[in-house]
Amino acid sequence: MHPNSKQSNFLSARATTTPSPAALTPSVAPTLSIRIDDANPNHHLWQNHGWWWIHYVVHRGNRKERIRRSLQTRDLEVARRRRDDLFARLRAAGVAA
Repeated sequence: MHPNSKQSNFLSARATTTPSPAALTPSVAPTLSIRIDDANPNHHLWQNHGWWWIHYVVHRGNRKERIRRSLQTRDLEVARRRRDDLFARLRAAGVAA
């Protein structure tokens, strides 16, 4: 499409006047989505190439963010403790419901 066409001008003008999604979303305190499965002590954990990782979801209003991060250990017991410590810190910070 030619840069001087009406549609191209409309789209570029619209792009500069449309608010960002962050501007449309009201400021909402984040909440942590944690589902505890007593039958699975490794819930929220997975192993990737020998290293343990954690995954969880943080909700902000109608948006959600999936968090995945390394626990920087190859030891399952250490991974479980780090997971529990992380969730305790998030609760203390008011992120967890």
